Amino acid sequence: MKKAKNRPAATNNVFEDLGFSHEESRILAFKAQLAALVVRIVDEKGLSQKKLAALWDVPQPRVSEVLTGKLTLISIDRLLGFLGSLGCEVTIRPRASQRASRRKAG
Repeated sequence: MKKAKNRPAATNNVFEDLGFSHEESRILAFKAQLAALVVRIVDEKGLSQKKLAALWDVPQPRVSEVLTGKLTLISIDRLLGFLGSLGCEVTIRPRASQRASRRKAG
């Protein structure tokens, strides 16, 4: 398939493809991954939005936002707390990105 003229190549991060900076796109992608995990666990447990609102101590509309991927008002810290309240333990393992490795080598 031929690449369109004047169109940048796609990356592995949809947020970067949408024009966000590399740093911002990585944060948004991480938030999306956390939210997807929340949704998966909620679905597996069959919890209602009303129960989640009580468990998370947030208004029901905020629960709806999380479950539908509207994450602008939800922090990574909050998502991690939601996962903890659902019985999930999250481990973060930092590693150098390929970009950082290339910058260091160059």
